[in-house]
Amino acid sequence: MNYLNYIFLFVAINWDPLTKTVLTFDAMGRSLVILIFLVLINNILVNQKEFFKTLNNKAILLWFIWIIYNCINWYFTGFNDNYLTLPFFILIRLVLPLLVMVVVFHEFNKNKIILLKFLFFSFLFYSFIGFFILGSFDSSDQMLGVLGNNTPLNTTFLAFITMLLYYEKRISLLSLAIISAYIILIIFFSASRKAFGSLSIYYILFIVSLLTYKPIYRFLSVIIAFGFYSLIENFLYSSVLGERLLNTYDSGKIYNNTGYDFLNYFGDRLYFYLVGIDEFIKSPFNGIGLNNFIFKTQSKMVIHSEYVVQFLECGIIGITIFIFFKYWFIKRIKSLNFNDKISYVILAGFTSIIFLQYSAWTYSFCMYFVSYGILMGYLNKQKING
Repeated sequence: MNYLNYIFLFVAINWDPLTKTVLTFDAMGRSLVILIFLVLINNILVNQKEFFKTLNNKAILLWFIWIIYNCINWYFTGFNDNYLTLPFFILIRLVLPLLVMVVVFHEFNKNKIILLKFLFFSFLFYSFIGFFILGSFDSSDQMLGVLGNNTPLNTTFLAFITMLLYYEKRISLLSLAIISAYIILIIFFSASRKAFGSLSIYYILFIVSLLTYKPIYRFLSVIIAFGFYSLIENFLYSSVLGERLLNTYDSGKIYNNTGYDFLNYFGDRLYFYLVGIDEFIKSPFNGIGLNNFIFKTQSKMVIHSEYVVQFLECGIIGITIFIFFKYWFIKRIKSLNFNDKISYVILAGFTSIIFLQYSAWTYSFCMYFVSYGILMGYLNKQKING
């Protein structure tokens, strides 16, 4: 067990709550940059053979190429950011998530159970601090608090880790139910639509996995499905989250000038897709440059969609690399053995990211790359077993 790697993962995952509580003096992330270099040096010098073996992975190589491409592309498009200088942006927004993915994959190959347990407590820490310590309980609207949507989104990854631990036989079904209630509580009061959608994917596929299990589990899955349906039916008309879900279509109407009503279901995210297509036509080859949306358009918000980030800011070149990166996972998921119940959780983990990327940018957030690292570990194991 490489203790520095685990310290790095905890700090990287929980950087936001840490800087709002104990590390308030380092909002720029200087200590995080130092930690990045320490982890790189430690793994290259101490775990050289194993670490370079970990790096010999096409998904890692593809994302590294994606980063290099965007750094070169800034030479042509210019770089803009209101908070970070170019070196800090590259290290914290691009290198950090990549290194998180690499370290998770590396430690998974050494001892996946220790890693999963550690990640469980890391995401549990984030959700507890984000919701109960830094949350906003005096609001009649979304109880997001200081960390905004990051709290419910990180909490959905807690569901992913918990389900993996259940099928790895490290926690009981009762423990899974208690943790699930805790997760649902946070998502419900945070009223995050994308977090709710992500969580629904996890539990739907988990229920499907139980349907193919022992008769008692089939019975339990029916009870869970019925309870889940009843919960949705009741809260749609009596909660902030339900109201936001029901208003999605009307939110889309505000921005939809295409004449195609079905696009209203994109909700307020439709704005980014329509503006993105218009701007993409002007510079399709290499895009407008990563993180340049608010500086080169009239928008006051960053792009809330990874897909728009890829085709608009990164252009045809960037989105091609992105598609090849995704295809690495899709190709291996297609060959999963679904007689092994954990395959449903792996599928849910990847599908959840696909869904979230429709309404959130993800390239700079570590929790997505934690999931990528775990998926790589399981899919690589599947390939070896095959």
